[in-house]
Amino acid sequence: ENLKLFLPSILRLRPSKKIKTQTQGSSNIKFVNSFYIPSDSIVASILNRIWYKLFLEKYVKDAFVYSFTPMIDLIEGYRFLCFDIIHNWWEMKWNQEVISKRLNLYLEKANVIITDSLPIFDRLRKLSLQSMPLLLLPGLGKDWFNFFQDESHKYKLKITSNKLVFFGNLRSNSDLSLINRLSEVYGVDLYGIVQDNCKSSLENCNIVGEFSQDQLMYKLLGYDAVILPYKNDEFSNYISPAKYFECLSLKIPIISNSHLEHLPLWNDVVVRFNEKTSSTELKKNIEITQNAIEDKSQEIDCILEKNIWEVKIKEHNKALLNEFS
Repeated sequence: ENLKLFLPSILRLRPSKKIKTQTQGSSNIKFVNSFYIPSDSIVASILNRIWYKLFLEKYVKDAFVYSFTPMIDLIEGYRFLCFDIIHNWWEMKWNQEVISKRLNLYLEKANVIITDSLPIFDRLRKLSLQSMPLLLLPGLGKDWFNFFQDESHKYKLKITSNKLVFFGNLRSNSDLSLINRLSEVYGVDLYGIVQDNCKSSLENCNIVGEFSQDQLMYKLLGYDAVILPYKNDEFSNYISPAKYFECLSLKIPIISNSHLEHLPLWNDVVVRFNEKTSSTELKKNIEITQNAIEDKSQEIDCILEKNIWEVKIKEHNKALLNEFS
């Protein structure tokens, strides 16, 4: 959905009468269904090339190419290339030689390079790039923002629930040890997708399952704190998760051991629970942080309002149009 907001203005940067469009609401974008085999094997390369020649090449002329990975072969003949860097590709522990080669190619060919990570943005600015990078921090959806701004949903339980919540996609590269330690102190509810290889490590947690956004927002009310389990490693410290702003809108402490100080109010709303922290300290820090959050309620509202995704995309598109049209 956010990509549909982003693309229309960019397409107008390189207008052409030859572009065939398919109306989708207010959009004039034609989305082409395709597949790509993510492998360096000879067989995969041949199949990818055949598929491209037979089915995709006719769409490439005058096409806008948006990619958030350098691992797809960069086709030729496109009108405009936007490279969105959402991962720390420089610190990948696998296949680094191939990644580095393809990353450099994308950085060289891109008309626009964007990133949602301030550390990555700073790193890009130190490189000799033909296209200056643009910073687009993530945000939260307007519906999500409006729901938690509603006065009827701002209540705070007088008695603590003694329950913590996680929502999203829990993977093997998540900080599962943090969740395990927390589950020994609090009840922990997990909403969303929990990958099968993680479930055996989370025996004390309540795996609730998936819900629509409207259902989920109601279910997130009334918890003592929300868990943001990114590992404290070189890869995770480069990210700027949109989920942070969603968590911030709940106005309850965020438990995480990550170092994402480049995010607004991070140090004011985050509670750490590492091996050196006792359960007594954890509970005390959650209470202290909750009081600080209540004192900063208006400041939080201002930050969230400035980071509504639909508004940020509109402003970003306008800046790109001014720069490249």
